[in-house]
Amino acid sequence: MKESKLKKIDFYLEKLRIKEKDSSERKIYAEVLDERTLKNLYKLSKKYIRALGGVISTGKEANVFFADGFDDGKPVPVAIKIYRTETSEFYKMDEYIFGDKRFDLRRISRKDLI
Repeated sequence: MKESKLKKIDFYLEKLRIKEKDSSERKIYAEVLDERTLKNLYKLSKKYIRALGGVISTGKEANVFFADGFDDGKPVPVAIKIYRTETSEFYKMDEYIFGDKRFDLRRISRKDLI
């Protein structure tokens, strides 16, 4: 077989592959740190954050964390606000945005809204 045919077959087999999910992908730490949020924090750590500290404040919508950031190589203290998407206690969110033309509730999930 030609190499291009093998690559094509491999591509389709990869599409059909079923990924096994386990409970570790759904775990949430410190009420707000799920896998998606941790990936975003990792991206921020490349340019803006040197270290993430502890929780400064908690609320019904988000937690605020202390972090060591840097600006022109100099350390600066920063606060990072991380909204709850999975463990949100604010269930009546749609009542507050109903009628607002910016939000079409049929298309927006809670994660997208936050």
